[in-house]
Amino acid sequence: MSLIEVIASIAVITIGLFALLSELASNVKQQSLEKSQATALHVANGSLESARNMSYGSLTDLAGTSTTTTPLNGLTYTTTRTVQVCSPTDSPNTCTPPAGGAVSTVHATVQVRWSFAGREHSVQIARSISDKSMLSVTSANSPLGSCGGR
Repeated sequence: MSLIEVIASIAVITIGLFALLSELASNVKQQSLEKSQATALHVANGSLESARNMSYGSLTDLAGTSTTTTPLNGLTYTTTRTVQVCSPTDSPNTCTPPAGGAVSTVHATVQVRWSFAGREHSVQIARSISDKSMLSVTSANSPLGSCGGR
């Protein structure tokens, strides 16, 4: 093998290694972004779950917008929770305040924002929560019908 062949072989191997290292760096960055998205969804779900577990009266007292920050895994997540008391016939994207004493539904929206690799990212989830104390089911018949189960 001549010196030129050895230099050419080293150049080909070096180019191949740089390509592999570039791909590896890209994969690590993508995995980190996916981890930050999963963390943001976990934060958003936790906020909605805490709202869902509150009494309906306490939840309606929170009507409005609140913002908190949570540092996790080296990133800061900013959570904005919006609680609206709406008529139960409203769609998820609209909110008409119900008449005084009327049945209502709470629209809770949580948006989590964070910065990763110099770019802003966000996730948003929403849920409608009804006043379960206003629900009543009455029936003169057994819900099991003629199957028994008395």
